[in-house]
Amino acid sequence: MGKIKKLMLGPLIIKVQQSMFSSDNRKIILIYNEDKSIFTETSDEKIVDKVLDILKDRPKAYLLAQLGIKDINILEEVEKQNW
Repeated sequence: MGKIKKLMLGPLIIKVQQSMFSSDNRKIILIYNEDKSIFTETSDEKIVDKVLDILKDRPKAYLLAQLGIKDINILEEVEKQNW
């Protein structure tokens, strides 16, 4: 049996929100799905940089994405959801 190189969940629609800077001057991104069965925040630079590339100056967006332990694969931005 071979090694699993990368385990990703999805694709699924998630909401991402950027916080103000934390006390150590790092951005934190909140990530969750509609029923909040996925609800996490991260300051991991790899994920934060990918999300901020999409958000620009906006505080939040909805994305079709795959989620991993320390990674996010953003497939596309989707229209605003009603949740």
